Amino acid sequence: MNKKGMTLIELLAVVGILAMLFMLVAPNAIKAFRNSKKSSFLTDVQTIYTTAIAQVQADHPRRVSDFYYCRNKGEDCDYGTNNVEGLELSGNTETNYIIQIDRQNNVVFFLAQNGEYQYSYSATGSSEELTDSSQITIDDIVRIDEPEANKIFNFDTTVKSKLMPM
Repeated sequence: MNKKGMTLIELLAVVGILAMLFMLVAPNAIKAFRNSKKSSFLTDVQTIYTTAIAQVQADHPRRVSDFYYCRNKGEDCDYGTNNVEGLELSGNTETNYIIQIDRQNNVVFFLAQNGEYQYSYSATGSSEELTDSSQITIDDIVRIDEPEANKIFNFDTTVKSKLMPM
């Protein structure tokens, strides 16, 4: 008898082995993909912080009030105030941010979102001053849809409350 192929039993065994391998590998691959997206967002947030501090020191060293850098939906925020600009960032188009810097170049408020993740810092709600981008860690980044994310900001409402003239 000349066999030129696999029997049904052999085919089912191969499919079963492949299914088990997929069940073992898939969760780790999904976790690695999510971690890489979270790390990428962390890098964006740290870049926004570093660029904002450098730019405010260079462009507005003698200001008498707080200064804001803001970007929402790919556009600079414009609510009729003259102490708001967008940052000159390359390649970062999906992250919305608002960062408030006081006269002493201290970050007072910082919110960044990209639709999936959020980073937020408020000097009034924190025991530690944010003085360096290395203080922003992966543990500070939360998924917007996680139930344990205790304070997810509505970005548009937050920006308007910070920037609208009273």
